[in-house]
Amino acid sequence: MARPLVLVDWYRTLSLKPFWHQCDSVTLSALQDSLFSNSALVNDWMRGQLSSEEICERFKSITSKEADLLGSLKRSCENLLPDSDVIEALKKLSERVTVTLVTDNMDCFARWTVPHLAKLGIFKNFVVSSDVGRLKNDESGKTFLEACARHQAPVNETHLIDDSAKTREVFQVLGGRPIATDSPNDTTVAIRALLEKI
Repeated sequence: MARPLVLVDWYRTLSLKPFWHQCDSVTLSALQDSLFSNSALVNDWMRGQLSSEEICERFKSITSKEADLLGSLKRSCENLLPDSDVIEALKKLSERVTVTLVTDNMDCFARWTVPHLAKLGIFKNFVVSSDVGRLKNDESGKTFLEACARHQAPVNETHLIDDSAKTREVFQVLGGRPIATDSPNDTTVAIRALLEKI
């Protein structure tokens, strides 16, 4: 019999750290403002239609010529571990259910963050939008259906912890059980509450 499945988002769920968080504040602000003001570009990056190398090439003009944007991005991704409290809660959860990370994210996350997260021994699987070529809400939540099928878990018995109201709605329409969060602290509390029920 398959174990219960819990799907967990990344940003604003397990971490609040942005890419390039190790850069100086001026560079970080310039990158964040330029990148995230262009939602189409961000979505293309998260769907795997643009690489991190291409993104860094596009944005090198807004930083100093000496700035190593790709190197800084890689180093920041390698240091994107969740806080200790949420890690501890996730470890306890993973002892009782299958925990899978499902995130709308970029190739840099898949390349440089996932290998470090895998060492925690918490997540059974990692589903990153840039790898599958679609966002979580694309195709009426097909990514969620695939994740459940992979682990032979009924959607109507599967929980999703996610900060996005729209994504929770998509998951609920599929029959799933969404849990709202807005920060790693919220997620820790939500996991502890879930452990009392399962």
